[in-house]
Formats: sequence, C-alpha cells, structure tokens
Amino acid sequence: MSDKKMMFLAVNMLITVLSLAIIIGTMFIENQKTKLVAIAVAISILVVQKIVEIIVIKETRKVSIVVLIIIVAAAGYFGYKMF
Repeated sequence: MSDKKMMFLAVNMLITVLSLAIIIGTMFIENQKTKLVAIAVAISILVVQKIVEIIVIKETRKVSIVVLIIIVAAAGYFGYKMF
C-alpha cells in the first residue's frame, strides 16, 4: 500500500477510537436523551467512515463491507432494544 493509503488508514483508526470512546463515555451519562444523541452520532460517524473506506481503499473492501454490516446490524438491534 502507498503512504497515502497508510495515512488514510491511520486517520480512520483514530476516528474509530474516537467513536468508540464516545459510546463508552455514554455509560456515565444519566440523561437518556443526551445518551441517545451521543450514541447516534458515534454510530453515524462509524458508518460514514466505513463507507468512505470502502470507496477509497480497494484492498480492505471485503473486510470493510463485513464490518459495516455488523455495525448497522448492531445499531439496529440496540436501537430496537432502546425503544
């Protein structure tokens, strides 16, 4: 892989860590509406990031599609459980 793709993957990893930190941080929030908004923002960041990764990097496309399906399925399941 070229240096640009490696840099792109590094930035994607940082974005993923940030999104997961937001999701973990919501465990300490008492307000349910704020918690729901924070989780929705974090999951939407993950979904957009994976879609961009699928478009840009061809080498990791198959794995990224599987991860995107898992993220969407988990978001749907936990979204259903919250309501």
